[in-house]
Parts: sequence; structure tokens; C-alpha cells
Amino acid sequence: MSRTLILLFCLLILSPSAYVAWQARDMPQFGRSQDDSIYFASAKSIAQGHGYRILSLPGEPFQTKYPPLFPILLTLVWKFKPDFPGNLPLATLVCWLMLPMFLAASWLFYKRLGLPQWQCYFLIGLLGLNYVVVVFSVAVMPELMFSTLLLVSVILADQATGNSNSWEAFAAAVLASAAYLTKSAALPLLFSVPLLFVLRQRIRCAAVFFATMSVTVIGWNLWIYRHLLPVSDENELYYVSYWGYRSLTVSSEDLPRMIVQNARTLVLSIAESLDLHGSAGALGDAIHISITLAMIVGLFWTARRFQVSHYHAFALGYLPVLLLWHYRPNARFLLPLIPLFLGGFFHVLQEATKGVVNLIKRDTVLSVGLSLIFSAVLSLLIGVLFVSYCSTPREILPDMARWREQQRLRLPSYDLISKQIPVSSAFIAYEDSVFYLYTGHHARSLQGRPNLWDSLANFGREHKLEYLFLTTDDFDRESGSDHIRSMVDRVMQSGTDFELWSRDGGSSIYKIKKRPVVGLGDGIPNTVSQ
Repeated sequence: MSRTLILLFCLLILSPSAYVAWQARDMPQFGRSQDDSIYFASAKSIAQGHGYRILSLPGEPFQTKYPPLFPILLTLVWKFKPDFPGNLPLATLVCWLMLPMFLAASWLFYKRLGLPQWQCYFLIGLLGLNYVVVVFSVAVMPELMFSTLLLVSVILADQATGNSNSWEAFAAAVLASAAYLTKSAALPLLFSVPLLFVLRQRIRCAAVFFATMSVTVIGWNLWIYRHLLPVSDENELYYVSYWGYRSLTVSSEDLPRMIVQNARTLVLSIAESLDLHGSAGALGDAIHISITLAMIVGLFWTARRFQVSHYHAFALGYLPVLLLWHYRPNARFLLPLIPLFLGGFFHVLQEATKGVVNLIKRDTVLSVGLSLIFSAVLSLLIGVLFVSYCSTPREILPDMARWREQQRLRLPSYDLISKQIPVSSAFIAYEDSVFYLYTGHHARSLQGRPNLWDSLANFGREHKLEYLFLTTDDFDRESGSDHIRSMVDRVMQSGTDFELWSRDGGSSIYKIKKRPVVGLGDGIPNTVSQ
């Protein structure tokens, strides 16, 4: 293919995401996942010379939950344009530029796998138009950066295996370390890569990789150990420690039920990662399950045909972790594996098409009937995928417009708070990091303790928070959001613990009345009072 055609192809597959990024350059979805605003606030802390801290929280504790590499990248945004929210368009550009690098790394993987060139182009086209990929290309989230580093690392590890080259193994370990410092989800590489090296009798490569990546893993965890806030409260652990929060909230009795729930979510999410974001109901579930099975079969077929790669080995270590993790394994957690799943699924489609062609050649009534059924199923599936991929911007932008309007309604309240309430007064706010970035006031959400929304006043007194900031769209990402809203409304209407300070548009500001603090864990009164 000529350079001109390659350039046109790149422009074609990048144009939908670029259009979404331009239309949503003010990032109206900012804060909807909470993680994005915490990353951005932590990047601000580094840029301003405060160290790696969660600036939005009272006390500004060290950031010991998220590895630092992605926030370090975001410091460039704060350095070049320190005013918020005026720097969000630059943040959008920085995050979107991860998409071409992710596609380039996926291209290298497909070529390394031995796929024909036309298949590589086809799969890269699907990746560039993928709904999940496009969504994260316009979010302040590390998923695409992590996935790119992961892909290049396993490609170099495959190359080191073929060449028996310890320097290439070292380079793979450096990139794996960078992936780990972007997201701790890269940890399975520490074991999967050396194991495959040993199975391929590349002992020196295994030793070099394990030793190099171990330095990074040990170094980051020592930093965590030295800076971790010594707390046992669920809410505080939610902010500073994955493992501490998990050990406190997930008991051994909960584990079997959690694994079953995660397994069901994983089966559906693997298919959703292909881009079937419009399917719903029993038929949708059946399609999702069928596609997931096809993807898994395709992974085994590609592994057997092209040899097990380090990418396959990572997936074998990564997927069981998702079953044991205390968060549901949605499409976000599967984004690093989408190129692998997509390659496997495409291989299944190829084999199915060959089977249909062979049936037609037999020229019997049964073979013709079966071929018609297979053709109808394949046509339906391809049609669903085509409509789904073509509608990606149309699916994303209406949500962006709705969130932009919700954010516009909050701005007067943000301005009022920043001007009339002393900066020393801390708040309860659902989107706490966003609230801090707009107002400069420390805030804390009730994350980690969702069963205590009816104890908001006590929570505030326990953590020395003086005000509550409520909006009409709070709790949207919670399961049972309507129930939480009605519960909070009852607490506000009672007037016992909260005094309305201001109401404007979709936002309300309440002052928490001073009373003795009641222990939230067991109901025993606490002697500390505000």
C-alpha cells in the first residue's frame, strides 16, 4: 500500500475520535468516573511542587493508590496552562494523542503475530472506531497509555524470545515497568513473561526481565509503605489503598458470590469490548455470551496457529485477577486486551466463512440450508457491528451535551463558594475532586461507605467537614441511585442536621449543624465534638 493510501487510512480511522475530541474538548464528562479528577488533582500537586498528593482531600495525604507515571505526564498540562478549567482542552489533546500510539502498537502486534497485511488494516480500523477505545481517548484516564506500554512490552518480549536477546528482554522489562507505574494491573507481567521465557528455554532473558521489573515493583511498593496514611476507616482507605480497602470490605464469605458475579459481568463485558454497546435484554445477553465464546475460541486458535505470545500469557494471568477483584470487570478493565480479543474473534469469523463456503460447494439440500442459516447469522452479526461502529460519535456526543448542561448549572454555586465561604471550610461533595478544582475547597465523598448516605451529618462531623454540596445529578454512577437520592432528600427535608445555605439551579449548599459525633461503625457516641 502506498504512503498516500496509508495516510488516508489513518485519517479515516482517526477522524471519528478526533471529531468527538474536538466537540468535547471542554471535557464535560470530567469527574463522572471520579478517577479522572483524582488523577488531574494529583498532577496539579506535582506541578505545584507539593509532591505526589491528593490535593482535593482534607489533609492532602500522599497519593498511594494510583501509580505516578500518568499524573507525571499530566503535569505538562498544568505547567503549560495552569488555570482550570481552561486547561481541559489541552488535557483532551494529550489524552487523545495516546490513541494513534495505541493503534500503532496494535499494528506491530498483529504484524508480529503473522497476520496478512489486509487483516492488520481491517483490525486497526475496527480498533480506531471502537466505542470503548474512543471514549477513553477523550478521558483523563491512563487506559490507553497503559495499553500502549503493555503492547510494546510484550512485542519486545516476543522478539527477545525469538532472538534469545537479553538486551531486548531488558527493554521489554523497562516498558513493563513503565506500564506498572501507569497502572498496577501490569503486575501479571512480572510472572507471565519470565515463565514463558523459561518454557522457551530463554533462562537469561527470564532472569533479566524479572530482575529489572522487580526493582520497579519493589521500589513503588516501598514508597507506598513509607507514605501510606495509617487509617482503618473504609472511606479513607478507599482513597489511599486498593488492598487495604479490599481486605476491609471483602470477607472470605463474600468471595464465592463475588467471583460468580464477576464471572457473569466478565462474560458480558468481553463482548461489550467488541463494541456492542447498544445490545440489551435477553437477546442481547445471548449475543454477548455467543460472541464471548467465539472470542475465547479464537484466542486458542490464534495461539495454536501462530504460537503462544507473551500477550496471550499476560491475558491468562490477568483475567483470573479480574474474577477476584472487588470491582466489576467492565469494558474499562478489558481495554488492554481488546486487540487480542478482536484478533481472536476475527479469526473465528474467517473460519466460519470458510465453513459456509465449503458447505455451499457440497451442493446438497442440508448443506445449502445450513449455509443459509450460517450466512444469515453472520450477516446479522456484521450488520450489528457495522451499525454499532458507525454510530460511535452519535452515541457519545448526546451524553456530552447533557453533562455540559449539568456542569453549567453548577458554575454559579462553585463561584459563590469560592468567593463567600472561607477556604479552610471543607465539604462533603459527591464529585469531590472536581469540586476542589473549581472552588479550591477540600472535599470528601462518601466513597467506600455507600450504605451511609443517610448518615451524612455524622460522616461530616466525624471528618470535620462543615458543608454539604448536593446536585440533582449526584449518585448517577451508583447502583440504586434513585433510592440514595430519596434517602438523602428525606434527611435534608427533616432539617435536623442540615441548614440550607444556598440553592441555585441544580445545586444546593447546606451547612452541617454542630452536634456530638456518633460513631458510624457501631452507633457508640464519640466524645469528640465539632
